[in-house]
Amino acid sequence: MRLAGAVLALLLFSPPAAAAEVVQLPPGAELLGLYSHVWHLRHEAAAEADRLEAEARRCAATEARAAALREAAAAAGEAGTAALAARALAEAARAKTAYAEMAARSRRRLERLDEALAAVRRRLDRPSLGSAAACTRVSGEVAIRTGDGPAGPVTEGAVIDLHPGDEIVTGEAGSARLQVLGGRGALSLGGGTA
Repeated sequence: MRLAGAVLALLLFSPPAAAAEVVQLPPGAELLGLYSHVWHLRHEAAAEADRLEAEARRCAATEARAAALREAAAAAGEAGTAALAARALAEAARAKTAYAEMAARSRRRLERLDEALAAVRRRLDRPSLGSAAACTRVSGEVAIRTGDGPAGPVTEGAVIDLHPGDEIVTGEAGSARLQVLGGRGALSLGGGTA
């Protein structure tokens, strides 16, 4: 993170460059933009998960009120009101389940983004001897096989070290886009590609 602080200080406290002057950033500076992007995605995912969990709690409260209303209407012999309350109860239960499932997916996405942030932090602290690539888009099944080892999954936002002999494999319905860091271009892979 010392490199990140140095680059940030360079950007914030340097005098403006002349129009024709080109400013050279230190190696690894491109990771700061990736870190910022992934952090922003993580912040959005956390806010979404919190919002969905709050909606699930509201649905649970509505469910409890509908159950109480149904019981009171049934006790009072108001069959029509009890039937309406029963429908409201069922609808609140379905909504609560749907919001809880969406919140769980957001929490899983949040965990993956936390892993991506940790990977970028490690790359900032320890440059690699190979080339590094950021996985900017991953869809379906995508894996990387390093050396003679087994293939491991590739996730969106991950920063991976690429060395000669490494192989990226996509499933039939998989695709990936990798931004090679250090200004070396990008790589797009379609389905069934190695």
